[in-house]
Amino acid sequence: MSLTQPAPFVLYVWDWAPLSDAEACHPGYYFAAAPYGPDEDWRGGVIYESRDGGSTFQPIQPVSRLATYGRAKTVLADPAGGGHGWDRASTVQVEITRGELESRPELDVLNGANAAILGSEVLAFQNATLVSERVYDLDTFIRGQRNTEDGMGDHEIGEDVLLLTRGSIGFRRLDAAQIGAAIKLKLVPDGGAPADFPALDFTPNGGTILPLPPANLVGVRQANDDIVYTWDHRSRGRFRFFDGVEHRLCCCDDQKYRVTLKDGSGTTTLRTVDVEDATTHTYTLAQQQADGLTGSEPVRASVQQISTVLGPGRATAEITTS
Repeated sequence: MSLTQPAPFVLYVWDWAPLSDAEACHPGYYFAAAPYGPDEDWRGGVIYESRDGGSTFQPIQPVSRLATYGRAKTVLADPAGGGHGWDRASTVQVEITRGELESRPELDVLNGANAAILGSEVLAFQNATLVSERVYDLDTFIRGQRNTEDGMGDHEIGEDVLLLTRGSIGFRRLDAAQIGAAIKLKLVPDGGAPADFPALDFTPNGGTILPLPPANLVGVRQANDDIVYTWDHRSRGRFRFFDGVEHRLCCCDDQKYRVTLKDGSGTTTLRTVDVEDATTHTYTLAQQQADGLTGSEPVRASVQQISTVLGPGRATAEITTS
């Protein structure tokens, strides 16, 4: 997340994978705001945006419900088993600067309660135990939600925690042509003048429409030495957090994929193949031989989904087929 602290306010801005189906087919960015500190009296304001380097600012959306935010006091461990299912072993301690946390039943968590951003991971927690003033121990998590698995192992002391409370998170929808264009943002309290407050630089990268890496990539060498690859589509729409796979297509999911094939060491790319309207590809023995292999050497493979707007998305982890 990008963060500015124009004391006495904080403004968070980010554009990762969509937080709801409503935003899964639209580029844009999210924002949340609150007073900087637990005691500042502030009842709302307006987000201003500039697309001309700060020469002019236009109001884009009011902020009336303040964010619950703070910092991590300990490190949340990378979960065993890749984060599928409930993580009941890990704990993290956080200090909440503004707002309060509460424990919720498991069913509520499954339905979206206690969702939060911690560092670069979107997660949900069941239990929040108050251990001292504004300090909570959190446990019993659903990890790596909304395609943030890469953030599960990158936690550190002092990283941001932001509760994803309905009404406190805003979304600014953009046109595809605005992806990659730098903007400036200001949080201006009610009654304030934009010129009196500092700006946050931000460049949207289209994260809400970036294709997810496909799931369950498998390569099987056949009796004739062809290698058949199969994988599962992952939608930016309604996620199933426990296995990471969703077969229902989002409104703008493209059924196009890029298969990258490398030699066994992973240093040489043998070929790339684009696949449309299928989740399988056969690397024939004849193709292997044309690429300088005999048909018995190991081959590494990865797959990306291709967006008509952004091109290839994140790749799967490479697999090796002998």
